[in-house]
Amino acid sequence: MWRVVSRFIYYFVFSIGLLLAPITVYSASSGVVLTFDDTSVNQWYDFFAERNDVKATFFVSHWHTLSSPQVEKLRSLQNKGNEIGCHSYDHIPIHHAPYLSEPANAPLYVAQQVLPAIANMQAAGFYPQSFAYPNGRHNEAYDDALRPYLPYLRATTSNTGQPLSTLNELYHTSSSRYGFLSGDGIDSSYQHELPEITAAMQRAKDRGEILTLYAHRILPAGETHAYGTPASKLNAVIEQAKALGLRFYTFQEAYQVGNRSGAVSSTVAPSSAAISATVEGDRVRIQWDNTPTDFIGIVPANQTDWQAGMAGATADGSAAGKLGITLANAPRGQAYVAILYRNTAKVGVSAPFNW
Repeated sequence: MWRVVSRFIYYFVFSIGLLLAPITVYSASSGVVLTFDDTSVNQWYDFFAERNDVKATFFVSHWHTLSSPQVEKLRSLQNKGNEIGCHSYDHIPIHHAPYLSEPANAPLYVAQQVLPAIANMQAAGFYPQSFAYPNGRHNEAYDDALRPYLPYLRATTSNTGQPLSTLNELYHTSSSRYGFLSGDGIDSSYQHELPEITAAMQRAKDRGEILTLYAHRILPAGETHAYGTPASKLNAVIEQAKALGLRFYTFQEAYQVGNRSGAVSSTVAPSSAAISATVEGDRVRIQWDNTPTDFIGIVPANQTDWQAGMAGATADGSAAGKLGITLANAPRGQAYVAILYRNTAKVGVSAPFNW
């Protein structure tokens, strides 16, 4: 009983503080990431299709069960600047059979839950870069196995009842180091109501941080579900974020803020390598340093190696240089990386870039 009363007092005092707080200068890095999991495509579309004031990320599982109209709704959402991410083939968490969180089973998880999901999405013209673990559990072995295909990873926090504003793992800044980002839920089952969510966003505002949240269904008036957020509540969260001057990030955008630790497999790039890839018309301009290179391949970001038929060019073995590579007939909107080779071994990889 005292815990309930104390939480009420906390939020009452916080709300009064919002009214009396002085106006502060908005930091462009402060923001919030709204993510939605599973297959509630129709509800997502109904809520976001006509909005131009907010971006979100939709992590889709069971892609093979979507109807053609649902796929087109996701395409429309993506065309408006939202992100479509991957949430596995059929939503089996890593701690369930046959994987059981065993590091030795990570390649099996990739083969059964990741690659088929990516293939289905690519067949429909979607090229995901982000992955949300079903049920949120993960470990280092699975992270390492997924990153060559889906470099931006979302897990969930093990919240034991603390207010969102006290959970440091939900926030990151441009100076943060991380190999994945954690979110916490705002659906009914998580019991995080608007004052608590507002307090969390106020922290992000005050500290120049980015806050990651997730939900599942978006519920119309009169409908209830444990894994659903009423549309009225979501509208209120968005309005509070706008009132605080927070930027709405897609998950991929948010993940690119900060110095990621392990976002690219440690077997790929030496720490001394300096590689950049920039798009100039129909060419990609590669610049590298501290990395003797014989060949540079342009590869879809969810693949691990250059293959015959992909764009590429030979280099002269120099440790530093510049090279332009033409991407002929490559689909727009897809993310790529430049992979550097020396004697057929990978020696460096650029950050993903959009074509």
